[in-house]
Amino acid sequence: MSKKYLIQLLSFFMLSPSIHAQNNDYLYTDWMDKHYQPAYNFFLYANNNWIKNNPIPHDKGRWSIFDSLDEKVNHQIQSMILNLPQDKKRFTNTINQQIYAYYASGMNTQQIEKTKATPLMPLVEQVQNIQNLEDLAKLTAKLHQYGINVFYAFSSTSDIHHEGQMIGGIVQDGLNLPHRDYYLKDDPKTLSIKASYIKILETIFLDLKYSRANAKKAALDTWEIEKKLAGFSKPQDYFRNPKNIDHLSQSKALSKNYQHLYLDEYFALRGLSKDFPINNFTPSFLSTLDDYLAGLPSNQIKNYLLAHIYFTFADNLHQSIRNEFCQVKMILSDIETCPLRWKQIITELNTYMGYAVGDIYLEHYYRAGAIEKTTSIVEHIKQQMEAQLSASQWLSPHTKKFALLKLRKMRSRVGFNHFDIDYSTLEISQSKSYLENALALSQFETQRKLVKIGQAKNENEWDMPPQSINAYYDVSKNQINIPYGILQAPFFDVNATDAINYGGIGAVIGHEISHGFDDQGAQFNEVGLFKKWWTQQDWENYQTRVQCIVKQYSQYPVQGTQNIHLNGKMVSGEAIADLVGIHLAYEAFIKSQAKAQSSLLNDFKPSQQFFINYGHIWASHIRDAEALKRSRMDFHPPMNMRVNGTLRNVLPFFEAFDIPKPQEDSLCQFF
Repeated sequence: MSKKYLIQLLSFFMLSPSIHAQNNDYLYTDWMDKHYQPAYNFFLYANNNWIKNNPIPHDKGRWSIFDSLDEKVNHQIQSMILNLPQDKKRFTNTINQQIYAYYASGMNTQQIEKTKATPLMPLVEQVQNIQNLEDLAKLTAKLHQYGINVFYAFSSTSDIHHEGQMIGGIVQDGLNLPHRDYYLKDDPKTLSIKASYIKILETIFLDLKYSRANAKKAALDTWEIEKKLAGFSKPQDYFRNPKNIDHLSQSKALSKNYQHLYLDEYFALRGLSKDFPINNFTPSFLSTLDDYLAGLPSNQIKNYLLAHIYFTFADNLHQSIRNEFCQVKMILSDIETCPLRWKQIITELNTYMGYAVGDIYLEHYYRAGAIEKTTSIVEHIKQQMEAQLSASQWLSPHTKKFALLKLRKMRSRVGFNHFDIDYSTLEISQSKSYLENALALSQFETQRKLVKIGQAKNENEWDMPPQSINAYYDVSKNQINIPYGILQAPFFDVNATDAINYGGIGAVIGHEISHGFDDQGAQFNEVGLFKKWWTQQDWENYQTRVQCIVKQYSQYPVQGTQNIHLNGKMVSGEAIADLVGIHLAYEAFIKSQAKAQSSLLNDFKPSQQFFINYGHIWASHIRDAEALKRSRMDFHPPMNMRVNGTLRNVLPFFEAFDIPKPQEDSLCQFF
């Protein structure tokens, strides 16, 4: 199952080698390479031996601490699932039976090869029966029910003008490749990706019994349609400005603007016949699409739809399709092989049944004390943010008042809370094929999100399951969320020193808190509404500081390219949160040290331990193609720049390692 655009916009921060510290002190000095000077390249100083000893796996485009821990957790989940039938207590639970059944069906290659694409044939037949654009709208609704997002995507999203409400959201989509640039650029790498993609399209049409000549023509037709859609699509940095994507209306009024999309009919078939509020994230895309569809030959539309049906479920299909799909992935990320089948299945379960899988994970791997200690760190860092805002020399009293209000209203969740999903309508069983189960699971999760429209926001729900190696800030709730999975080394250990924990999970917490005040989050108030609370002068001053970050990160070249640089505008929010977050974590750590005995570890003083572990959490290396792909679609800077790019603006770092300080006015600074 393939998912690309998520309409929960505006809310995000995303057998392994063993992780062990020398001398059991939780400082990974064996990762370090002292051939590098901290002032020259702190990322390699902290991590180069880790990089040397942890090659990128054949099925990965990048290998990082995040990826390593994710792999570790997925092995644990696989083991738990395989043992479920022997655990009579847990296996009486219907949800656990379905988790096991999904995994077992995915591993049943004999059944997969026998079934082939048969479960998709009812959808294929409906495509062939399209007579006009109204039929197309109705079939689009059907396909969207399975997560096959042809042309555009539609789901629930937060109402940024009314507190605690969920509304509809419609946004550009319809591309199988991960970014518009793969259709619009003509460099050699992009052209090789195009060739591989067209080859899988030809394989799809051959599987549908097209002649070879017709399969080739259908593949090219599909490419041309997607290339047009890519040209209509907005670039990634467009979505970072809330003003760009704030177009609230009622569904009936919206439908009148796009006569060829037949949105009234579409919404009715999605179970929304009554008028409802909806945000149109990309109105110009829909307008251009509306005109484009009116003149598009029906046979080309049908080929495009068929390609998307297959491509969305390519991982769940028989080997001939899966092999070609694998080739596209390999070229996109320069990987040498695709992930093993079991890994793919675990990823799907984490995505579509993550809470249920998380319940099993917590039963096995809950560690006493982790949540309590991390919660304490959260509170100390929030106190430091309050101190910094209060002491700010450039914020006016008016802006400072509302900034402090937002901080005091900011909620935090650490670990997990029990959030029950009603799976009673989900039908997964071992008697069904992997593809049938995948269709059922995708349809269930798509509908679960859709029915939120018109409902109050569920305050207990998380956007990430507890086993996630990640964290996030939800701007619509003004809330930081630290899933349980990330509470492990090197991010956190209950027995580690404050220096190590504040440099690890403390920096992550500071990062998430800072998202409430980055160039996007700062435009939302204390209850998550898009509402101005800055004075005009303060906002202009703030934007000057943002431009410092934009300019800095725009100077960094993309790994493996000659003339391509990071999009500083796209990564500015994450870079701001990194910078403000490490300042918060460090100052909170210093205050914690005032109440505790400082001690050396391997001859490193506490301030050095803090920054070394901050470097450790971003230990990583990446293939060139993966670096290019992420530069086009990831709002985060590359991990080495999250160390070196951030620390060049942090004076305590220079002090900790006795590096000559730069001129303060040359640094990017915020609060």
